[in-house]
Amino acid sequence: MKAMPIRLLLVLLLVLVAHGGEIQVILNPKSTNVFDALIILFPPKVSVIKGQSTLKYCILNRSEKDIFVVIKSKNIEKWDHLKRGGEEMVGGGRYFGLSSRHESLRLLYAPRRSPDGEISEGEDEIIAMTSAEVNVDCGVGKDLSDWAGASGTLDLLIRFYVSDSKSFKLVNLVVPIEIKAAEQAGADQPATKPADKQPVKDQPSPPTSADHPR
Repeated sequence: MKAMPIRLLLVLLLVLVAHGGEIQVILNPKSTNVFDALIILFPPKVSVIKGQSTLKYCILNRSEKDIFVVIKSKNIEKWDHLKRGGEEMVGGGRYFGLSSRHESLRLLYAPRRSPDGEISEGEDEIIAMTSAEVNVDCGVGKDLSDWAGASGTLDLLIRFYVSDSKSFKLVNLVVPIEIKAAEQAGADQPATKPADKQPVKDQPSPPTSADHPR
């Protein structure tokens, strides 16, 4: 008799797992093979070039539902405590426009899993992931290259809605990040690969035995 409540509890837990719970948003987990979550893969260190004002990251759907995510927006994200030496980045305003005008969406399908819970490789994995881009406030008259060598945190707003829901979900992530200048191509790092050389088309074909009889 005492074992009955435990069995009922296990059954309830299995039912909850099978149907899925609230979709959570997880930043840079050690394993991406989780359930009921959107995974945000944001590089902790980024290399930037002159004029750059956006950063790229990746979104993975690890839920049992199809999800629309915002992959590009005109909205500006803000920095918290981004510092380089004694200097701190100023600004950080946000503008939230209408979704239909200011945001690009991507549908991430729910990935299929094997009986042991692993995500199928190949197409099933590809259709459940996407790259995304965020605009950042670099300060008046500046871009990200002006902040090479700085570190801090970025307020990243993840916007999405589940296929069976009509309302957007907003989750704010605090992303630790370091900024460094991208390395320029030097003498030992050619800008183009040797294989990129164009083939010579006008050279005559090599002589054959018919052209030069012995």
